[in-house]
Amino acid sequence: MIQASSTSKKDEEMLETMTLRDAPEHNGRGVWWGQNSKESWQPTHLAAEHNVIKCIRPFAAVVDRHNRKIVCQSCFIKQEEKYLKQCAGCKVFRYCSSSCQRADWKDHKPECVSLKRTTPHIPETSVLLLARIIRKWHRKPSEFDLDKLCYFPDTYGPQEQAGHFSMIAVLKEFMSQEEESLVRQANAVLCKMRVNTFSICDPEGSPIGAALYDKLCFFNHSCVPNCVVTFSGIYARVRTLHQIPAGHELLISYIDTCQPQIKRRHQLFQQYKFNCECIRCRQEVDADPLTLMKCPISKCQQVLEYTLSNPEDDSSIFMRTSCKYGHVRTGDEQIAASPWYTQVTHLISDSQDNITSRSTEGLNEKIAALEHYLHPSNYIMHSLYNLAMDVTISEQHFHEAIPYGEKALKIYEVLNNPVDPLRGVQLLRLAKLYSLLGHIQPFTETIQAAARILHTTHGEDSIVYQQVLALY
Repeated sequence: MIQASSTSKKDEEMLETMTLRDAPEHNGRGVWWGQNSKESWQPTHLAAEHNVIKCIRPFAAVVDRHNRKIVCQSCFIKQEEKYLKQCAGCKVFRYCSSSCQRADWKDHKPECVSLKRTTPHIPETSVLLLARIIRKWHRKPSEFDLDKLCYFPDTYGPQEQAGHFSMIAVLKEFMSQEEESLVRQANAVLCKMRVNTFSICDPEGSPIGAALYDKLCFFNHSCVPNCVVTFSGIYARVRTLHQIPAGHELLISYIDTCQPQIKRRHQLFQQYKFNCECIRCRQEVDADPLTLMKCPISKCQQVLEYTLSNPEDDSSIFMRTSCKYGHVRTGDEQIAASPWYTQVTHLISDSQDNITSRSTEGLNEKIAALEHYLHPSNYIMHSLYNLAMDVTISEQHFHEAIPYGEKALKIYEVLNNPVDPLRGVQLLRLAKLYSLLGHIQPFTETIQAAARILHTTHGEDSIVYQQVLALY
């Protein structure tokens, strides 16, 4: 997100045939395809599978604490722990080679000193990233103009401001006394970092760290994006998902779009400070395909719609539609006292604890019980199926993993996005299981479907697509 200000010559050269324009709905500016010449757009199209940005390193990046033993802090490539060498100074970050360690040294050197001083109390990833940004900006102010980034200090409530002050207090302890002048700039930089930071993901789409990328900050969000950001180690690229006419804005997704509208909008406002008014969010105001449930009467085949009265509580069910046989009524005040309502909300609450903590306790039983109430495309079932697939694969119960993986694909049928990158990755994971177990026909069909999607979303030179080719 870029604030409304004049476009620099450097920006224009970087964007080539793209133009920066005001985007009031995003509280800043956005990227449009085509050059504005004499108030008219060139009659050209941007082809599908086009690298809008082919390869870009971040201004600053930090591996998160859960992945530091298996991810190189310089290149962000996953390795087995035995192949990564610990920094001899701080013993916190690891590197896959001497060249990677040398490449990261200018950024890590002051950090290393701070980590040695504060060990065993290691700051959170967000504090480490903030320190890297401030220090590098002080060292190389011309490399990244932080002043052009969005800045919404007035939108943070008392609780968020208290969180900021807490982070800055930790930062002050982490940085040296000689850097006190840099710490005084931290609040403004933190506000900008919050709305412009990207999660770096591994080939399977799991976050492994956080980074601030200069060029990516130009792109605005949509829940139905026409472009996608993918990562190859630390390098990011932006690719088009389909043909885009000149004069159209290039949009990516900031969040997981396999969430219902009410949760997406809440997350976007909480983190990025804007209300999403994309076409999908507007369409799903009254009917969301990801919050469907079955009539609790087992012999009834009705599919009912509900919403959440609290976007932070997945069990805060409020019925939108009634069963035509009268089993469930919209707005019925007695519904909360119904045995089925008590059971389903309790199950949802328990299952969310599993998802949050990645716990397997009673997972299979909860999934079986919730399948009686929730539609297969429900976002909660999607999360549980993915968790169960991860668990069964890690335990090498591959036969059990396949049904969960197949069920996790149900959500993409109602999203109606044929080139969703997460769908492609899920198909690739399933294809690996089919191949391992010798299921030839489903393997062939699944790997071909994965190849079609991942060729578009990631490109044939990506790590993910190379995995597809290796299976053929």
